[in-house]
Amino acid sequence: MKRFALALLKSLPALLILTACGSGDQSFTLKGKYKNLQSGDFYVFSTDPSWQGFDTVHVDEGKFQYSRPINDTLVLTIQYPNFMQMQVVVAPGATTTIKGDANNLLKTKIGGLEDNERLSVFRLSTVGKSEGEVLQLAEDFITQHPASFVSLALLQKHFLSQPEIDYKRVGRMLDRMVKATPRRPAVKRLHTEFQALAQCAPGKKLPKFSALTDAGIRVDNATFRGKHLVIWFWAMWNAEMAYPVAHVRQLMKNCNGQLQALNVCLDADTATMHRVMKRDSLTAHIVCDRLEWNSPLVRAFGVRDVPSAILVDTAGIVIARDLNEDELEKKLETIGLKKSNK
Repeated sequence: MKRFALALLKSLPALLILTACGSGDQSFTLKGKYKNLQSGDFYVFSTDPSWQGFDTVHVDEGKFQYSRPINDTLVLTIQYPNFMQMQVVVAPGATTTIKGDANNLLKTKIGGLEDNERLSVFRLSTVGKSEGEVLQLAEDFITQHPASFVSLALLQKHFLSQPEIDYKRVGRMLDRMVKATPRRPAVKRLHTEFQALAQCAPGKKLPKFSALTDAGIRVDNATFRGKHLVIWFWAMWNAEMAYPVAHVRQLMKNCNGQLQALNVCLDADTATMHRVMKRDSLTAHIVCDRLEWNSPLVRAFGVRDVPSAILVDTAGIVIARDLNEDELEKKLETIGLKKSNK
């Protein structure tokens, strides 16, 4: 999720960026002030499906106010220009307040809702702590307060955004949260997404899939049996996201025919994809069902961000997942498919 957010931020000019002005009882308001910051911008977004894209919030003379209609309480992420992220809870008809110092954002105080006050207390309690200590504090809070929106925020930030997920640990916490709030849409959705992610975890058999390529060829698990497979998810929301596709093509050559590739393009149209195919002379299997994040392949494999790769061995077992191009190359060297350039 973090790399996905960073990738989207690189493509902000291509996105619909709004300074939203909501009205009515279903709007939340986010307002506050920063010391040592006269003017500037930060971005806000949410992983909730009801939220589309990024909004930008402008700070003028150290103050800002932002509103947007929502239908339910949700966790909002604030991303500052230095890529530091901070979470807040917003609710329909409620005001969330922020007071901080641009020179020390970690000590920002968030109020207006009890959940936000708890988030502030938790954040301050982590100052000076090691990563392991912070994770334990987060797990303790979630265990003790499974019905709190703070727990949802902590789970997303400290456990699900990590490159390597502790599936048993997250599973225990999510089960407790589902039991405490069985009808909460955000928790149910997160639980469903995590189950897909866990089913495609390293060491697990690649979930069954079937897809139609751009060339009209039906591919499934049996298509790639007996060879290592890299499933590469990419999109042209930003030009940089497509560059690794050509890199994967080169890796296939360097692996002397022992590596197959399935390229999955998440664009909503095929025109851009075809330009990339022509530019990079791509010949591997390419799927573009134009469903973006609703693609059955995204759901089957629990894809969290793009560009990213899933590496599978000859027996159909997942070796590693959520790899960027450099991580993929190193992993291929580790398993002996590609010789090191050193």
